[in-house]
Amino acid sequence: MLMQATNDVNDALGIHTYNDAWRKRGRKRLAKVADKMGKDYINRRDNHGCDPNMRNVVEVEPLDDDLERALPEACKAVAKPVKTLSQNARAWLNQWNACGTGKDRQFFRQRIWKTLRSVRKSAYENMGCF
Repeated sequence: MLMQATNDVNDALGIHTYNDAWRKRGRKRLAKVADKMGKDYINRRDNHGCDPNMRNVVEVEPLDDDLERALPEACKAVAKPVKTLSQNARAWLNQWNACGTGKDRQFFRQRIWKTLRSVRKSAYENMGCF
């Protein structure tokens, strides 16, 4: 997901923005989040009966929050890769970081989503949308 989003943002903004400070920070934060999500999933798979063969189709809900509603129409095409990454990551988070018989770590998912939302907001601001 991260690599696809990076490539899509490169296509939308240009490869010359790849080493911009805000993009480096965003990639670093997203890598940390992905690592935490992966470790939590592995724990659930190995210790709490989360079956990786269960419904592999993850249902993606469209984002409809204040960031998306405030996004100017002219920015929607440029911001689409970041929005898509957020949607897909949230769907994965809700599917695989809540499965199995272990305790539902609702606040873990909320913290991860807060970070994803923060990265999305920063990206929108640096893309010139806000």
